Amino acid sequence: MTSSAQLSRTMFALLLLSLSVSSLHAQPDRPYFEGERILINGKINGEPIRLVYDTGASFSALLGGAVERLDLKLDAERKQAVGNYQVPIGHTEPVEFGMFGQTITTPVRVVMTSRRASFDGVIGWKNVNASHILIDGHDRRVLTLNELPGKGWQRWELEKENSQLFFVVTDHGKELGRVFVDTGAICGLRLAPRLWKQWRTDHPEAGVTLETFSYFVGDVESYELAWAEEFSLGGLTFRNVDLGPIPEAGDEVAIAADGNEFIAMIGIRALRNLRMIISREESVVLTQLVPPVPDHNRLGAVFLPDPDDESKLHCHVLEGTPAAKAGIRNDDVLVAINEVDFSQNTPTSPRDPSPFFSQPAGTELRITVMRGDDSFDFQVRLENLLP
Repeated sequence: MTSSAQLSRTMFALLLLSLSVSSLHAQPDRPYFEGERILINGKINGEPIRLVYDTGASFSALLGGAVERLDLKLDAERKQAVGNYQVPIGHTEPVEFGMFGQTITTPVRVVMTSRRASFDGVIGWKNVNASHILIDGHDRRVLTLNELPGKGWQRWELEKENSQLFFVVTDHGKELGRVFVDTGAICGLRLAPRLWKQWRTDHPEAGVTLETFSYFVGDVESYELAWAEEFSLGGLTFRNVDLGPIPEAGDEVAIAADGNEFIAMIGIRALRNLRMIISREESVVLTQLVPPVPDHNRLGAVFLPDPDDESKLHCHVLEGTPAAKAGIRNDDVLVAINEVDFSQNTPTSPRDPSPFFSQPAGTELRITVMRGDDSFDFQVRLENLLP
């Protein structure tokens, strides 16, 4: 029988891609959105690292820059295919690797690339040991679930044994094709050439520009890019999404690393109005389209100038909102937001804090206020307050 220690070693031994990290996010025990990335915190030999949760990665690995920063020793290099490229791969000497409250001693795979990034590596979808994982691009959160929800979700067949995340979409019960989810790709929806050409024919009025694309290995290349208010792959619908051809595809079809055709790639930006649940336990992917929410005050509080002293911004807060739940009260005086000073009243001082509060749901703010003679710091997570 396999021991729990062996299972942990198996779960992490495939690990980890690089650049230096100045600080860690305040959520050490679960994945989290930061900008256009999903990140996971960990440690190697006690030093903090950040890994991109990359459902498009065929294996997990550190990047070469992290090896330099952490002063790790490597064994002999060899070549391995990453996409259409052969890249140098190495392994570290055994290190103390920690994640999700567990620490093991194991060598770690390394992709030797000189290209710089704002993270230390990538971790594949199979290396996050959860039966069901929710990627909520609408509210910008990532959660593990104990059970799957009921109504209101579409179900798609998951290719459970594939190291990259693929599922099959249907159109009125008829199989349409395989779809590739790549949370490590900062793009929207990328289509097989025949689908892209068909969409361009059907939308001759659509504007087209160019974008660059790369996988942190190989060449940086340019591709066409358009915008669609709505696009459907059979029963799977996307709204307000950028469209383009699948990188490195042929003239008519796109071929995955496993040698089989696929029809579309879902990048991280295509998930902005979607919730997606990956269930390894039931071999399904669940999706839910979420209508876009207009920009609005997601704090549930405003700070108004004192009529007698405009240097003071007094709070007015609604019950049940993120501000109230964090502990901010009516008449608190604003001092700072994320170290931006609002306590001065000079021609160059910021006086309008409202742009901070209309940032996307899930954004975290540190708000400092004065209450009488006392100063208080509150950590607030913005939420969508309008339907």
